[in-house]
Amino acid sequence: GTLSFFNKYTDGLLFYLPVTLSNGFKDVAGNTGSMRNRGVEFEISSQLRPAPELQIRLGINGAFIDNKIISLPDIDGDGSDDDIVFSPLILRAGESLSTYYLVQYDGVDSGNGDALFFNTEQDSSTNIYPSGGSRLLKGSAIPLFTGGFTLDLNFKGFFASAAFQTGLGHKIYVDRVFLEDGFRTEFNKNRRQLDSWTSENTNTDIPEARQGVNNGSDARSEPSTRWLENGDYMRLKNIQLGYRFTGLGSQQNALTVYIAGHNLWTLSNAYNIDPEVSSAPVDQPFRAINVGSISLSRSISFGVKLEL
Repeated sequence: GTLSFFNKYTDGLLFYLPVTLSNGFKDVAGNTGSMRNRGVEFEISSQLRPAPELQIRLGINGAFIDNKIISLPDIDGDGSDDDIVFSPLILRAGESLSTYYLVQYDGVDSGNGDALFFNTEQDSSTNIYPSGGSRLLKGSAIPLFTGGFTLDLNFKGFFASAAFQTGLGHKIYVDRVFLEDGFRTEFNKNRRQLDSWTSENTNTDIPEARQGVNNGSDARSEPSTRWLENGDYMRLKNIQLGYRFTGLGSQQNALTVYIAGHNLWTLSNAYNIDPEVSSAPVDQPFRAINVGSISLSRSISFGVKLEL
């Protein structure tokens, strides 16, 4: 196996910096700020032979990463680094590159179906989206750990292999504004909308669906933890089963038949999204937003290989 440590410092990062609208645009690209990535990478492999004709190969690899912004520009000239907000994200010195900056969602008023948010003081809730001062740091889009596991088996001509991958310790912001926005008719609706508040269904965390009214449903202009999901996942990326026939004919040819699958199984608590897929604009600091993106395709294939 191998074990390695890394500590990389990057300066002159390319960010879009906010400027006053009197310039005719809201931001300008600039090489400014610095960042540090520190962590550990490892790889372990082993080959076992518990029986004369049985071979087993195991492999594990992974990386732990600590990402931190070291410095940002002092735009207002007050002598300290300024925050740069790319809603729902924030760039702040001392925090991860892709930290979510959100108002705390507090469910639904059971009496009238209003969406509720914690106020600036975080001691009570209101049905009016609070000011920017009430936003809190709510985790990062960058996984603390990424890794994988592989298994290969061979026994008397039979073979099997599987590869898993995982990401842990991060969040995903899901922009469902088109799928859970009341009665907007130009888009299909998420099945979860069937559980929205009604006078007969008051015990729910999904606000009342209202025609033409934003009732806590705008994930863009009113970012909140309502749209934040746990990004942890494990996925079976590839699996293959087969058999190799040998000693065929006078030329001792070989024939291999197999069946293979890709992305057949995923373990995730994120609701109705693919935890690997992002649809954020490429100018975001990190592709940390999912806007109803199409999931990675699942496939099953069959194959025959003739060795002459």
